[in-house]
Amino acid sequence: MIPIKKRISEEFDIPHRVDAVIDGMDNLEGRFILQEFSLRREIPYVFGAVEGYMGMVAFIDKTTKKLQDFLPKMPQKAPQVLGATAGMVASMQALEGIKYLSGRGDLLRNNLLIYDALSTSFLEVRL
Repeated sequence: MIPIKKRISEEFDIPHRVDAVIDGMDNLEGRFILQEFSLRREIPYVFGAVEGYMGMVAFIDKTTKKLQDFLPKMPQKAPQVLGATAGMVASMQALEGIKYLSGRGDLLRNNLLIYDALSTSFLEVRL
């Protein structure tokens, strides 16, 4: 794993080979750009987002729905991020990446996994 600490813009690029992109971003605009970067290079994109006690994870590639299909482009306020929820979402994203790279298990293709920390429950929504 190679963390990339760069400002994401339309000109975003990286010089080395990438097998999967795991989103650790905090804004929707950057996520759309990162998803497009991934899809242009046919690299899977593992989406994750957190708002308070809620989290979401999805696996996106050229065969699946895109962020625009289930997340509207609209102005956003800064999300309230609870560290423990972010940790759960990051762990689930990492597992999606490991499953993809190892060729094992079922990926969240065309599914959005929603985690509710308040009720300790998961909901998987078909996209």
